[in-house]
Amino acid sequence: MALQDSAHPPGNGAVFLLRNSPAQNAAIQLSGWTIQVAAGVKAVVVYGHSGAGPDGSHTAALAAANNGLDYMSARGLCDAAIRDAFDQCFVWWPDSNGIVLRANVVRTLTSSFTATVTAVDADGNPIPQVPPPTPTQHDAFRFIRMSRTSEYLFDSYRNMFLAFEAILSDIRPRKIKTNGRLEGEGEWFKKALRAADQHVPIASLAPTDAASAVEWIYKNMYGDERSGLMHAKQGQEYHLPQDDKSRRQLETSLDSLWTYISALVAARLGVSHQSGGFVQGGWELLTQNLFSQIKIVISDDESPRTVDTRFAPTGGSIVELVPGPVVMAEPFLGTVLGTHTLGRGAPRAIRKIGAMDADGVTLAISALCGTLELGTSVKRFEALVGFRNISATGPRTHFSA
Repeated sequence: MALQDSAHPPGNGAVFLLRNSPAQNAAIQLSGWTIQVAAGVKAVVVYGHSGAGPDGSHTAALAAANNGLDYMSARGLCDAAIRDAFDQCFVWWPDSNGIVLRANVVRTLTSSFTATVTAVDADGNPIPQVPPPTPTQHDAFRFIRMSRTSEYLFDSYRNMFLAFEAILSDIRPRKIKTNGRLEGEGEWFKKALRAADQHVPIASLAPTDAASAVEWIYKNMYGDERSGLMHAKQGQEYHLPQDDKSRRQLETSLDSLWTYISALVAARLGVSHQSGGFVQGGWELLTQNLFSQIKIVISDDESPRTVDTRFAPTGGSIVELVPGPVVMAEPFLGTVLGTHTLGRGAPRAIRKIGAMDADGVTLAISALCGTLELGTSVKRFEALVGFRNISATGPRTHFSA
């Protein structure tokens, strides 16, 4: 697929990874952007003339790509969803010298820690361990599992809030008034929060300067976040899937909600959640050490794109990019930007983008398949390579969509 319209000057654009392959070719123009997909290719190409620099171009192109895919789905042209919009993408923009094209290649690593502790008395004799709790069933557990296994932030938040409601209604059931009607939803929710506060203080869910934790939780977590995910009435505030505007807000809220729910489940139901992982400082040190030993590279090698194998086993050329400093883009995401100014003798056909160690073994690789052919308008190529850590048992901190 062409990444620009040859009839117009090069501008801004991006390529995003799709969760599934479209069944047919489709291309539309919408709000100054061209959005196109190809049958069997897990990628959407979008280009136009909006956005400044890498961040502005990425934001504008992502919005345009989603709007275009929305229309294609409504028309029956294709049903496709973007995944890993930051982690796996190409984005380009013009600067004073020409077009700069950047590839984002982020590898997510899951960490898990286990330990066995043996307690002994004063004489060194092992103290019998407390037996694990007897397994039990509660509907909240189903919602928790669905939340923790979802790849979609919005679905994860909805299920976690449903788990919250299930436990709250167990602590303080919704009552029937004298007139035979159930008490109002908001009235019940506030009373249930106050009842839950007797088990685990609810102040942890609200800012420290909130005048009333109950009122803050009801207004923000229930009214804005929970209800904003359940409704989509025009003229009212709601959360649109794959819209970055509220992503950080929901991620932060989900983190605090899960921390509170896990404590409430332990206090109310006697089921404790085992958790462990890196501390932020430890991951930063590990990332610094890792990037000091690897190379950010591109290649025209035609072998399959897999990690833990040689980057160019069939003898393709390898070009090393000039690395910048390590940047912690997120608390557990370390990145390095590699750059290469294109000139005479520079590769114009790229099949692999990523990072390798001193022995040439692939540590990170772009998931976007195919050959990337760079025209003469591209003057600089960049690769943003990153390594993200997520805990297998801790709060969910990363979603593919």
